[in-house]
Amino acid sequence: MKLGESRFLRNGLRTLSTMRITGTTFSMGIALFDISIYLGKVQSRPKTYPFFEMYQIDLCLVYRPLFWRSLWPSLARGNIR
Repeated sequence: MKLGESRFLRNGLRTLSTMRITGTTFSMGIALFDISIYLGKVQSRPKTYPFFEMYQIDLCLVYRPLFWRSLWPSLARGNIR
Protein backbone atom coordinates (compact mmCIF):
# COMPACT_ATOMS: atom_id res chain seq x y z
CA MET A 1 0.00 0.00 0.00
CA LYS A 2 1.54 3.25 -1.08
CA LEU A 3 1.14 6.23 1.21
CA GLY A 4 1.73 8.78 -1.48
CA GLU A 5 4.66 10.91 -2.41
CA SER A 6 7.14 11.42 0.37
CA ARG A 7 6.96 15.19 0.09
CA PHE A 8 3.29 15.08 1.13
CA LEU A 9 3.81 12.64 3.98
CA ARG A 10 4.40 15.38 6.57
CA ASN A 11 1.13 17.13 5.68
CA GLY A 12 -0.77 13.86 5.90
CA LEU A 13 0.67 13.08 9.32
CA ARG A 14 -0.20 16.55 10.57
CA THR A 15 -3.76 16.21 9.32
CA LEU A 16 -4.15 12.79 10.92
CA SER A 17 -2.77 14.06 14.22
CA THR A 18 -5.16 17.00 14.20
CA MET A 19 -8.15 14.75 13.48
CA ARG A 20 -7.19 12.35 16.27
CA ILE A 21 -6.77 15.07 18.91
CA THR A 22 -10.03 16.71 17.80
CA GLY A 23 -11.86 13.41 18.15
CA THR A 24 -10.35 12.80 21.59
CA THR A 25 -11.31 16.26 22.78
CA PHE A 26 -14.83 15.86 21.43
CA SER A 27 -15.23 12.50 23.19
CA MET A 28 -14.03 13.96 26.50
CA GLY A 29 -16.49 16.83 26.09
CA ILE A 30 -19.37 14.43 25.54
CA ALA A 31 -18.38 12.41 28.62
CA LEU A 32 -18.14 15.52 30.81
CA PHE A 33 -21.46 16.78 29.48
CA ASP A 34 -23.12 13.48 30.33
CA ILE A 35 -21.63 13.53 33.84
CA SER A 36 -22.80 17.08 34.45
CA ILE A 37 -26.33 16.27 33.31
CA TYR A 38 -26.58 13.09 35.37
CA LEU A 39 -24.94 14.26 38.61
CA GLY A 40 -25.75 17.96 38.48
CA LYS A 41 -23.85 20.54 40.50
CA VAL A 42 -22.19 18.42 43.17
CA GLN A 43 -18.62 18.10 44.31
CA SER A 44 -16.84 14.82 43.88
CA ARG A 45 -16.74 13.40 47.40
CA PRO A 46 -17.00 9.87 48.81
CA LYS A 47 -20.71 10.34 49.51
CA THR A 48 -21.39 10.91 45.77
CA TYR A 49 -19.46 7.82 44.62
CA PRO A 50 -22.55 5.56 44.58
CA PHE A 51 -24.28 8.02 42.25
CA PHE A 52 -21.25 7.98 39.99
CA GLU A 53 -21.31 4.19 39.88
CA MET A 54 -24.99 4.21 38.94
CA TYR A 55 -24.16 6.77 36.25
CA GLN A 56 -21.50 4.50 34.78
CA ILE A 57 -23.92 1.58 34.59
CA ASP A 58 -26.63 3.71 32.99
CA LEU A 59 -24.16 5.18 30.51
CA CYS A 60 -23.00 1.72 29.47
CA LEU A 61 -26.58 0.69 28.85
CA VAL A 62 -27.19 3.80 26.73
CA TYR A 63 -24.01 3.68 24.64
CA ARG A 64 -23.80 -0.09 24.10
CA PRO A 65 -26.44 -0.14 21.31
CA LEU A 66 -24.77 2.85 19.66
CA PHE A 67 -21.45 1.04 19.72
CA TRP A 68 -22.85 -2.13 18.13
CA ARG A 69 -24.75 -0.09 15.57
CA SER A 70 -21.55 1.63 14.45
CA LEU A 71 -19.34 -1.47 14.65
CA TRP A 72 -20.98 -3.53 11.90
CA PRO A 73 -20.79 -0.89 9.13
CA SER A 74 -17.17 -0.31 10.05
CA LEU A 75 -16.35 -4.01 9.74
CA ALA A 76 -18.31 -4.33 6.50
CA ARG A 77 -16.36 -1.47 4.99
CA GLY A 78 -13.24 -3.64 4.79
CA ASN A 79 -14.91 -6.23 2.53
CA ILE A 80 -15.51 -3.92 -0.42
CA ARG A 81 -12.72 -5.36 -2.56
